Amino acid sequence: MAAKEMINGLSSQNVSLHMLKNTLYKIHGRDSALHILKEICLERKTPEARQHGMEFLFVNDLITELKWLIQENKHSTDIMDQSWGQLYDVYLNYKLQNTSVSEAFDQLKSVVLVTGEQECYVDLIQSILYFDSHRFSMFAVYIDRFKDKLSELEPSLLKDYLDVRHKYLLFRYHWRNNELIIARKYAFKILQEDLSPARIGKVHSSLSLTYLFEGYDAAFYHIAEAQAVAEKYNISALKFALENNNIPFISAENGRVEGISTLDSSEIAHLAIARGEKDKAISILERIQEPTPFQLYYLGLAKEDKSILLESYFRFVNEQSHYFFARLPLRAMSALNMEIVQ
Repeated sequence: MAAKEMINGLSSQNVSLHMLKNTLYKIHGRDSALHILKEICLERKTPEARQHGMEFLFVNDLITELKWLIQENKHSTDIMDQSWGQLYDVYLNYKLQNTSVSEAFDQLKSVVLVTGEQECYVDLIQSILYFDSHRFSMFAVYIDRFKDKLSELEPSLLKDYLDVRHKYLLFRYHWRNNELIIARKYAFKILQEDLSPARIGKVHSSLSLTYLFEGYDAAFYHIAEAQAVAEKYNISALKFALENNNIPFISAENGRVEGISTLDSSEIAHLAIARGEKDKAISILERIQEPTPFQLYYLGLAKEDKSILLESYFRFVNEQSHYFFARLPLRAMSALNMEIVQ
């Protein structure tokens, strides 16, 4: 049967997207199933396809199709379609950096919520907004609210993907808190899901960094996995991030810099430090007007300056609540036999 005939046949049947997803991925594999489900979400004229279909398109990075479906929902005569369209419009604009955290919060208040699913989705968005703005006490409140509401939903494609997003937020949260066993547990569960290659590659890329303090080989296992995904599916953004950020960063931290290069000026400085070219690194870093905690760490490392390393540490902790990366300046001070007072 031709793919188009199969899609038309499945679209006409009264089978839930949830059941279709579970069946198609087993029979056809991820890539073919993703294509079939995408077409069904766009062609099937049911509330489920219009509403839950947006989550499928978002999680699988089908942004052009998602924008189209958002507009279809926003201009529908059905109030539930309208509400869903507005919610995804708010979130997508935020993710595409068209709106700020505060603007997204304000826009959410104007959406009339009709169902428990929508209330659950709003708690997810608010959890993300609090996380991104480093308001972790509020994040903890809303992620728990989201989890409770998620558990009350009936099985559906929407619930499946919201559960994946829950796991991804918890992975990032526990990694940031330096709770690596818990963080990796969530990451490995995500890798077992039927997600887009870009998302699988991104998880491997992040996992590589969680092994930063456990040796070069452990970190580069996940680099290799992410590279394989990027090459197979020609994901240029992932390739660029790996080659210019993850690989030089992990290589410099482990002193394995032969043949490593980058277009990122901070990582050029980082590599220079690892090669013993500290003057070159200082020249690059001192030109930065508003250095990040990472750039301060590099500068303190190059200058062997305790005050700069302490500033890096406190900014990681106080500004970002990132206790994992705060270990970098602490480790540097320890290696330089500097007394550490926390």
